[in-house]
Formats: sequence, C-alpha cells, structure tokens
Amino acid sequence: MSNSAFEYLTMRCVVQHLAPHIRFNLSLRCEAVKAVDKKVPMKISSMRLGSLEFKADFALYKISIVRHYFGSETPEHIIKQNSDGGVSFEVDHLGFRLAPEQIFPKWNEILYDGRANHRNQTVGMEADARTVDTWEQELKKLERDRNMQVKMPRTSERKETIAGLEKKIKNAKDKLLPYHLKRNGGEPPYTHYIRLTINERLGNEIITRYEHMDYSKPAHAAMLYLKDKLLKGRRSLHVNYLKIYSAGLIRISNQMKIKLHKISISSEPSNVLNAIERILDRDSFPLEGVEVFESGPFENDKIQSASLLTITGNAIDLNLTEITNMRVHVARHMLPIENVIELVDNWIVRGRDAGFHYSFTVGINRFEQADQLLEMLKEAGHFLISMPDELRETRFNEMLLYRMTETTELRVFCVMDPDNRNIFNFNLQVEADQYLEIEENN
Repeated sequence: MSNSAFEYLTMRCVVQHLAPHIRFNLSLRCEAVKAVDKKVPMKISSMRLGSLEFKADFALYKISIVRHYFGSETPEHIIKQNSDGGVSFEVDHLGFRLAPEQIFPKWNEILYDGRANHRNQTVGMEADARTVDTWEQELKKLERDRNMQVKMPRTSERKETIAGLEKKIKNAKDKLLPYHLKRNGGEPPYTHYIRLTINERLGNEIITRYEHMDYSKPAHAAMLYLKDKLLKGRRSLHVNYLKIYSAGLIRISNQMKIKLHKISISSEPSNVLNAIERILDRDSFPLEGVEVFESGPFENDKIQSASLLTITGNAIDLNLTEITNMRVHVARHMLPIENVIELVDNWIVRGRDAGFHYSFTVGINRFEQADQLLEMLKEAGHFLISMPDELRETRFNEMLLYRMTETTELRVFCVMDPDNRNIFNFNLQVEADQYLEIEENN
C-alpha cells in the first residue's frame, strides 16, 4: 500500500470520530482534511436550521447586523443592541427594517420562504409619526428642564440633576437621529456590518468568536454562504434530530444527503417537508418522530407515516379525530378535555386497531384537570373501572377499560412521565385484551 493510500485511510478513520464543529474547522483550514472530510459520513446528534442561524451539536453559528459609529460616541441603546447580538433582519443605511425582497431559488439550493407567516418578536426601530412626535415633545421638555436648572444657583445636588438631564437629552437625540435623517436628509455617523457569532464548546467551556464583514450583501446570502462552506457536497449526514425554525427564510444547498430520524418544524410542517424532501435520504422514512406546533390534520404522507407525531405548544382547535397517525403525543400547557372526550367517543363508535396510542401531557399544576376528565369519562357509562397492581400506589390509581373487539381493549389511564417526575401523561391506548380479561374472570 502506498503512503498516500495509507494516509487517506488513516485520515478517514480519524475524521469519522471527530465532533462536527471540529471537522468543520479542520476542513476549512486544511486541504488534506477537506479532501477526505466531505466523503466520510458525518454524525450529528442535534441540528438546528433557522433563517440566520445554524447549529450542529456543540457549535452555533449565527448571522446578525450590528451598527458601528465613527467619529462619535456609540449611544447606550446601540451598545446594548450590539451586545445582545444585533438585529436579525435586513436594514437600510439608516438602520430601518427593509421590506422582504422576493428571492428565487437557484438550481443548486432549496429555498423555503416562511416570512409571510413570521411574527417577528424583535423590536425594530420603526415608529409611526405620532410616536416620533411624542419623543420630540419629551426631548423639548427635557431641554426646558435642563435650561431652568442651569439658570439656578449651582449646588452639588443641582449639578447631579443637570448631568442626569444632559444624559437623558443625549439618549433622546440619539434615538431620534435616524428619523430626523430620514425626514431631512443627510448621512448618518454610523454604518452597519454583518456579524458572524460562533459559539463552540471545548471541554467544559463555551468559546465565543466574532467575525465582521461589510454589509454589502443581504444577511441571508451570508448565511447561505456559511452553510455551503460547512455542508455543501457532503455525501451523507446522519442526523438524529433536526429542528427547523421555518417562520423565516430558509436557504440550504441541495448538494447533500441527510439520513434523518426525528424532525421538529415550527410552522407550515407539510410545506417545509415537501421543500426539503429531495435532500432527505430515502432510508429516513418512515421518520421516527415529527414534532409540530399546529393542530392538524396534516395532508402529508411523511407526517402521517411517522412513528410518533408530537403536537407541541399552544396549538388550538385540535382536530384529533382526523389525524391518522397511530402514535400521537399532545404536549400542551392545558389538558384539552373536550378534544379527548371527542376522541374517545370517536374511537368507541368507529373502532381502532391495536397499536393506536394517544397521550397528553399533564403538568404538576394540572392534576385536577386529569381528575375531572376521568370522572367525565366514568359518567359516560362506557367503561369498566380497574385498579391494576402497577397503578395501585400511584397518584392516578384507576384504569378505565372498554372492549373494542373480541381481542382488543381501550385503556384510559394516567401515569408519571418516565423522564420527568413532575409530569404525568394521560393515555388512550388500544391493545390486545389483557386487563379486561382479568376483570371479567374475577
């Protein structure tokens, strides 16, 4: 075996055991590693994609816009804004948010544009004319108060008062400056840069690095360039869990393959899965788990075939009777009592095969809701009440049983979550006859 072949095999063996962010760093800096890296499957336990961020296990890459002042002191509110990471939207030369431009996908990329559905929680600079007028009136009042204090005899206390007013006046003028420039014209004493923030875990420490670039192209173009550098051309990414923040602009190369187990999608899950399907390895399906933040039903075979569908957050108007998945978990802040009763009635009337299992999170401060739901189901008169040995010493010690067929039963019970002692799960489960047979034989 030649030395070059031996070195290649050695490099492959080493690279496959490195953490993703270490592989990224070495591949960007070392041509010998780069030649091998993208041919060797990369394993990522947890990956996150957002409009302006990308996370792979212990490394987070984030793009933002920061403001730099030249020739004058940086205002306090901008110092705080920059230290908080800047802003996560496109701005003009004055710093005002730009309206989203229409983006057309290139032949070698996947583009999903969810900005129309985006409820941006970031406070922008925009204020209406009435608000700006209020700020100007407040500034005039501060200046009057300052001028009045200046005319009075100077004492140490009055000097402090004047200094405080001067500071407030400066802050008010700094806040109004972009609006005055927009109204009256003129060049601002500041410019904007794209900031790349990299957080990496090295041992027990989190190392943060910053890189700044001219803001000559949109931030989303910088994010696409970064993701291309890290991901494009990889033959195989083995990702256990992928979270997509889809209420924004998602751009990613289609020149790679991801073997995926579980996915979480913040909005429009059917559309997002359709958009990224071409980069998902066919062995990814059926997916082990899909997490959504909407109520369904979901007209998407990738969601419908998932081994576990999790409905999270404050999804309203749950339509559980139209969801076809066999295993569903609803993790909401409130136990949806009416939806559960409707689902039970539906299963009793229409039947369900063995293996159907729907569960609902019951928080420690929602136990009374679970008690209420159990009582309402008892009062319906369909169920036999059992007290199995495994529930006898627990907070919810009863199981409600209903015969679905000659060989299957519907079980309704509430048990502690195996991963969190402060949470219980309210379960509707259809399985082969076990508990009913015991009860009927007693």
